[in-house]
Amino acid sequence: VSTQVAVQRASHLFSTARAKTISLGKTMTQVSCPLSVLFLSACIALSPTALAATDERDALIKFYTAANGSHWKKSSGWKEAAESSSDPEVQQLPLCSWHGVKCASGKNQDSEGVIALELENNHLSGRITKHLWGMPYLKEVNFEGNNIKDAGFEGFDSLATKAPIESISLDENRLTHVTGISSAPDSLRTLHISSNSFDGDFPEEVMELKNLRSLRMAYNPGIVGTIPNTVGELENLKELDLSYTSLTGKIPTKIGLLVNLQYLGLDECRLEGKLPEELNDLISLRYLSIKSTDEDSGKMDGPLPAL
Repeated sequence: VSTQVAVQRASHLFSTARAKTISLGKTMTQVSCPLSVLFLSACIALSPTALAATDERDALIKFYTAANGSHWKKSSGWKEAAESSSDPEVQQLPLCSWHGVKCASGKNQDSEGVIALELENNHLSGRITKHLWGMPYLKEVNFEGNNIKDAGFEGFDSLATKAPIESISLDENRLTHVTGISSAPDSLRTLHISSNSFDGDFPEEVMELKNLRSLRMAYNPGIVGTIPNTVGELENLKELDLSYTSLTGKIPTKIGLLVNLQYLGLDECRLEGKLPEELNDLISLRYLSIKSTDEDSGKMDGPLPAL
């Protein structure tokens, strides 16, 4: 039942009750008072704000459990919330006062409106639950420097509502795949997944994130194959770092379509052949690095673009 319909029904009951009275001797007692309380309770219980706050707390507790929260370096607020689910006597802290939780209001005493999770270098492990990617206000996630193996991006495929996420930073973890990332919302601007445990061909799902501004996938020697031609479709990209991967082949000519690109890092890859003339079309480029000191790295030649 939608909130609007529930309110209409409760309002009808309330109006009907006001017209009825119960005779108790000389005292006429109206029953509208208890029904009005019921009406207000129904409105509060069904309000989107109340539901969102409950969903946020539940999503974070599930994530805490899946990411082995009992071993986190800092877990104030999280620990108490997880324990209270089995022991009601445990006193909970306001959601916005939990370690690493940032809310839109900026007030620690609030219990809704989580816009950022900053838990870098905090001994997280295990996995990110899909529910995290359905939090209604979440814009930024920074879990750099942990031991997360599964980012739970499949949640973007299965959840009815997606978080309005703008930035995902998962550098220096143990990810082996990014399955589901192609279904991330259009709001995603930053994806940092350097220094992980990828093994296999370049994950082409990343090339479907058309609104990305910054993509870092450096220091992933397990990534092989070639740079997809579809890289040219990331027309909003300003930063692309694929350094220290095992990519082979030539730099695709389609890279010249990235007219907003300012930073291009291809150090110590196994790329070969001539530098494409299309690099001259990168009119915004300010930094280009294709150095190679490893004998196993590819050999490239040709004139540098006129930056």
